[in-house]
Amino acid sequence: MKHNKAPSAKKLKPFAAAAELDAMAMLDVNAAHFTPSVDEVANRAYLKFQNQGASDGYDVEHWLSAETELIAEHDVVGR
Repeated sequence: MKHNKAPSAKKLKPFAAAAELDAMAMLDVNAAHFTPSVDEVANRAYLKFQNQGASDGYDVEHWLSAETELIAEHDVVGR
């Protein structure tokens, strides 16, 4: 009588890796869907401009910072 042995870890490894990649792809897809609107970013950037003394020359920094904050806030709320 033959006994059926469980497959070795080497044989299962490709399937485990594929499952892990599928899970990672799902996370990336969910993360990629949110983009704050131009108006949301503009309002947040304007508040940063006002809070930092209305100094000229930091518009790009304010914009990028505002966009980053809005995405991070969405990620925290979305979890």
